[in-house]
Amino acid sequence: ARESGPDIRLLVDVSRSFGPENAMNNLNHVLAYNKAKPNDRIIGIGLGGQEIGHPCREYVDVFKKAREAGLHTVAHAGEEVGPESIFEAIDILKAERIGHGTSAIQDPKLMDELKKRAIPLEICPASNVITGKYVQRYEDHPILPYFRHGMTVTLNTDDPVLFSVELVDEYRLVAEKLGFTKAEMVQIARNGIIASFMDAAAKKQALAALDAAAAVK
Repeated sequence: ARESGPDIRLLVDVSRSFGPENAMNNLNHVLAYNKAKPNDRIIGIGLGGQEIGHPCREYVDVFKKAREAGLHTVAHAGEEVGPESIFEAIDILKAERIGHGTSAIQDPKLMDELKKRAIPLEICPASNVITGKYVQRYEDHPILPYFRHGMTVTLNTDDPVLFSVELVDEYRLVAEKLGFTKAEMVQIARNGIIASFMDAAAKKQALAALDAAAAVK
């Protein structure tokens, strides 16, 4: 932040690939670190890793302990497994945001529920197309029907180094391939700010800056 300006906060991945005991150990490391360095900007945990064979319900205790400690909680779901994984993430883990959520398109009731609760989806189109589980072409990505359905979609890069994509590329590609209008792209950017874990004042400032930039022709 001193060198270049961005105020960066961290979510530590407690990967499901290594099981719930390892995830709890990682959470305990985070809690110990935050106790020792309370201002070092680790604000939550995320459940990533291999989704197949590692259902969300196995991590209930980890997420409960994290919430009780005041940490934010997010989870990848619906990237490799069907809608049931997303339901578990929002109902059992009580995840505040869902990473990917690609398979939600298979269940209209789930789409309605995500819209009703305004649970943000951290959508990473390049990653979804490259991995090819539910989407093989940009033109078939569900981000457009999600957006038009009124769900809170955001654009993200997943892993910029691994997938050779930056955030501006994600915006450009979905605009070109799916036909989002400028106003719709601005709304997606607004969703990203609203879905962030910034405080209210920082969100207000960021939204004002975005609106000012969007007004420039």
